[in-house]
Amino acid sequence: MDRAGERRLAALAFAIPFLAYLPTLAFGFVWDDIFYYRDNLWIRDWSNLRPLVSRIEPNATHGVAAVFWRPLRNISYLVDWSIAGGRAWWPHLVNALWHGAACAGLFALARRLGLGAAGALVAALAFGLHPAQAESAAWIKERDGLMAAAFALWALAAALGGGARGIAAFLWLFALALLSKENAVVVPALLAAALWLRPGGLAPTRGQWAAAAASLLLCLTYLYIRAQVVGATSQQAGWIGGGLAPTLWTMGAAFLEYLRIALTGTGMKLDYGHWKVAGAGDWAPWAGFAALAALLAAAHRLRRAEPLAALGAAWFLLALAPYANLVPMMQWMAVRFLYFPLAGAAIAAGWTYERHLVPRTGRHALFAGAALALLAAGTLAQLPMWRSNFALWAAEHARNPDNHTVRVYHANELLDTGRAGEASAILSTVDLSTAIGKRATTWLTLARARELSGDDSGARAAIEDGLARFGPDPGLLAASGRLHAQAGDLDAAEREWLRAIAVDPNNLVVRSNLERLAAIRAEQNSP
Repeated sequence: MDRAGERRLAALAFAIPFLAYLPTLAFGFVWDDIFYYRDNLWIRDWSNLRPLVSRIEPNATHGVAAVFWRPLRNISYLVDWSIAGGRAWWPHLVNALWHGAACAGLFALARRLGLGAAGALVAALAFGLHPAQAESAAWIKERDGLMAAAFALWALAAALGGGARGIAAFLWLFALALLSKENAVVVPALLAAALWLRPGGLAPTRGQWAAAAASLLLCLTYLYIRAQVVGATSQQAGWIGGGLAPTLWTMGAAFLEYLRIALTGTGMKLDYGHWKVAGAGDWAPWAGFAALAALLAAAHRLRRAEPLAALGAAWFLLALAPYANLVPMMQWMAVRFLYFPLAGAAIAAGWTYERHLVPRTGRHALFAGAALALLAAGTLAQLPMWRSNFALWAAEHARNPDNHTVRVYHANELLDTGRAGEASAILSTVDLSTAIGKRATTWLTLARARELSGDDSGARAAIEDGLARFGPDPGLLAASGRLHAQAGDLDAAEREWLRAIAVDPNNLVVRSNLERLAAIRAEQNSP
């Protein structure tokens, strides 16, 4: 294929996934978008550039207490706010552009790996249209995963292009991927796997092996700097299962779930916090580790006859490795963690199409088109739940009804629409001994439900209970101040709001309340 035709297919690899996510331009802010973008004062002024790139990720709710360091994502938010302020359509558009860029990068990489133009396009579109990608592409907060994947895919394509210029571009793009999200640490292993398996007759050069070694050194340097900034290498102090062995055993069940979602594109959930530590008698971890062993055995067996299929399997496993809880994480799994691993599965799909479907049937394009159409339909079916917070948690509660965390989130959204009775009914089913009971926001939701139901004394009791459990939480203090203000005790309200501001100086609600209180007092004191 000539260069012009190649560019047209690359444009399609970008444009089709990008167009699939254009409906998100009509969506609002959901879930952590509110904390990390909509209400985040740090991204509203370029004078905050230094703390945004040199410290733990600041956000409106927690100041600088988060456990991430993703400076390029923060800079992208700063740019977004400079252009569009608090309007949601622009950051959604930018997310769609990054997703398209990642798909185009996969097309370029697949070509470098030896896939034909049609097979590379199938791979790029299978990656871009898979329904599991909706959580990353439709959620503004997950911009970091899109950026890291796009930079990583283009970096690998540059490295396999060879030459000094390609190697320099690889190292530069890899550094940008690391500064977007830490899961890019797998790139040196992916490059080494590609060079070792030699798909498409690839003959690695000394320069490419040197690039792999240099990228490993760059990766270690990044991890050291990140540890200095964050103060730890993990997201939490201990493993989610209480220890490494039970956590890893339960991760076998998580791996089985990842495989199911990757293969079917269905059954995605937002929260897996209700999972319990698996015992030896649970079948899911056994099945998960058996599937892992089978995938490794298949990759080993296929490495000579079907090198791209082997690389796709190895890619899927390597890209999932950062989420295996070897280093303690805050959660068992998340669908968004599949974003980058699915690039490997897509490469294997493109290889299967080109190697096995094309030679055996003249209707290969029809079959591929039908499969991609099914993926696109699944994606379009996923998107409506991301249009608003209410839609998100109503849909999640419908498909994950036994999850206590989801119940609380859905109840909170019902309260925002004034449906206190429905919210109270849901909250009455929440088991507060589970993880959700250890969050101050849960007690705030309980207080709001009681207040909106006319039970002010019950609301105060929930707030006092929450403050006794969690200390001076800004949200609980803000609610306590509001109740005092409604009762006419402005002095008590001011004391609570000042306590909240002392903990969270950027709390927009409390700042607004204090400004209104000052205006009321000024009016009362005026002659």
